[in-house]
Amino acid sequence: MHQSLKKAFEIIFHKTPDSSMQEWEVARDVMTHFDGRILSEDLAKECIFQIVNHTMFPNQEITHDVVERAEHIAEELFEELSGVDPHMNVIAHLERKYYENKELEKNQENRMR
Repeated sequence: MHQSLKKAFEIIFHKTPDSSMQEWEVARDVMTHFDGRILSEDLAKECIFQIVNHTMFPNQEITHDVVERAEHIAEELFEELSGVDPHMNVIAHLERKYYENKELEKNQENRMR
């Protein structure tokens, strides 16, 4: 299970996901109870990336429901999505850009030490 989903689940529900839960179930629960006020912006973005681009769901109906929620939340999190329909390929591009920037920030911090 991806750490961002696990951490978001713990923050939202004040407990760890049950060991029998599959990643898609944690993703569904996180999106169902998503609250951007209690998750950091970075954690929220990482959850969206994981759910939209990497989580495998058991059927088309659940995929559509959970991913559609995640895409809607992504519109609120990313200025780049203003006026753009946030499909998976757009969010995949934002994910690459996000992690590239995180890596640059990390490298700059290391150089300053």
